[in-house]
Amino acid sequence: MKPSSEYKYVSATFAKLSEFKTRKAFKVKSVDKHFNNIELDIWFMDNKFQFYLDASKVDSYTSIYKNIDKLFNSDTAHNRQGSFSFLKYTSDNINIGLASQTFEGELNSMIQDNLSEYKDEYLRFLIPFKKHAKIGVIENYKELRTDQKVMYGVGFNSLNITGIDMHVCRVSEGDIKYLMIDVLNKEDIQYIDKRIDALLITLSYLYGTGFESDCYFVSSEDASFQIINRVAFYTREKNYNHTSPIYDSMEIREYKFTKDYYVLSQKVLTNLCEKIINEEKFLRAVEIYIEAVQNKYSLSKCVLFSTCLETIVGLVKLDSKTNPIELERFNKSEILSKLVKVVNETEQLTIADKKFLIEKKLQYINSPTNPDKIGLSISNYNIKLPEKFKKAMTYRNLYLHGSIPKGNLLGSVNNDNFARAFELQFLVNILILKMVGYSGFLKNYSAEMEYYTKKENNHKDLIIDHSLYYKI
Repeated sequence: MKPSSEYKYVSATFAKLSEFKTRKAFKVKSVDKHFNNIELDIWFMDNKFQFYLDASKVDSYTSIYKNIDKLFNSDTAHNRQGSFSFLKYTSDNINIGLASQTFEGELNSMIQDNLSEYKDEYLRFLIPFKKHAKIGVIENYKELRTDQKVMYGVGFNSLNITGIDMHVCRVSEGDIKYLMIDVLNKEDIQYIDKRIDALLITLSYLYGTGFESDCYFVSSEDASFQIINRVAFYTREKNYNHTSPIYDSMEIREYKFTKDYYVLSQKVLTNLCEKIINEEKFLRAVEIYIEAVQNKYSLSKCVLFSTCLETIVGLVKLDSKTNPIELERFNKSEILSKLVKVVNETEQLTIADKKFLIEKKLQYINSPTNPDKIGLSISNYNIKLPEKFKKAMTYRNLYLHGSIPKGNLLGSVNNDNFARAFELQFLVNILILKMVGYSGFLKNYSAEMEYYTKKENNHKDLIIDHSLYYKI
């Protein structure tokens, strides 16, 4: 059955962006007398705006030279097209020509008018993809049609993230492919930006999607965006792209698996976004995860995945049944109060010693060990781990305490650590995905690592005793 379609006006958006990026002459308006009324050129190049200031014809060159890092902090620039403002500390990589008395540099933001004026208008966000325009197939997708001479096909989704309705799709202008997000609620731009940031992190976590540093908000009085009023540019320095998606949809199609393997539930996507927005520790776990998959050093990957596992296990809510000693029996034994009494009555211990033992040690005497917590957290979601991954639960302690597990897996310490890193990655993914309600297939990168390592080394036995994909 052919999916339904959605129509979007995008030509006016790209025309406005093109005009916004062209080189223009500006006059600065500033409360600082050294900068007020100076003239400069601004244009777009290499994902940022550039500026050029010739100060040889002004009387305050020395003052400009001494305070150039403060230029644009609270200033505005004006020309025939109107007023432009900047975020604080927007100038970067400033080059000073001492002989020519010129200044050149980069701008990390440039905002038509002022951010406060965007609040009562509809906002459209655009950011170029880095390398490959990857978004996975998300439930309830539609075909995208536009007023361009481009056939996009499937690639449109409607999402609701913390009450904000968004239309999400891929569009292109020339050779540049963009992620485009239309926001259907009129809200403060910073509020919207936080939701969009969560979506970008989510797409990276799930699919390895990467983006360039330059991004844009355009505003319109109408949700169709046929007429664009303003453009705001700023940069995002974090790059989240990687090559370890939770599953590889192209690979799945190649193996002729059904679409059940790669169509993602909308609810899972929005749950991920909302946990990233609302739970700081969950965001930290996802960011550590992305740093781990981006890292090219085997031992560093193991340490980062171990740290991520520690963080995410701390977020899983375990019930009283997970105590090593059944809670009712433990309480009836009164062992804790007896031990506290022994500590308090021991004369050789100082007050600080007693406080440490009672508050830091004895209170957790009936708590599971860290490796046990990993297993209990996974069992909490009714998942029975394959034997290979049960051993991986012990790696966390070893890597976090400066040790490397013993045993020869793939012929070298480096390859062994990579294999263990992928096993730790698998455990982390189980917990992150189950916390947001995911039920589906998860790629096991350790199987791929083992297969290609053995093949490269002309190993006689190319049988891998674990699956490339597991249903969780």
